[in-house]
Amino acid sequence: MRRLEFLVDSNHQALRLDVFLSENQKEFSRSHLKKLIEQGHISVNNSQAQAKYRVKTGDKVILNIHPPSSSGIEAETIPLKIIFEDEVMLAVNKPAGMVVHPAPGHAKGTLVN
Repeated sequence: MRRLEFLVDSNHQALRLDVFLSENQKEFSRSHLKKLIEQGHISVNNSQAQAKYRVKTGDKVILNIHPPSSSGIEAETIPLKIIFEDEVMLAVNKPAGMVVHPAPGHAKGTLVN
């Protein structure tokens, strides 16, 4: 778990908690921050707060970031024709009828696998 701490200064007085956080870090969107607040991963002065909470000078805001959980998707050897590949992009010729990602009834043999 990673922990980020912020101390509210007078320049940020009276901002909503979600707005304050979105202005003070660029890693997460405001909507994602709202979800983290709702899930209890963000506290103000060691107490859970709501996104609409208005921060005050001297408030200590703590953001606990948990590592993402494993997707559970297992890699498979599936023959695919690679059309283009470089260090940032891969283009493949997906066969018609191949499911793109695992879903109920299609856990294996998908493009994601």
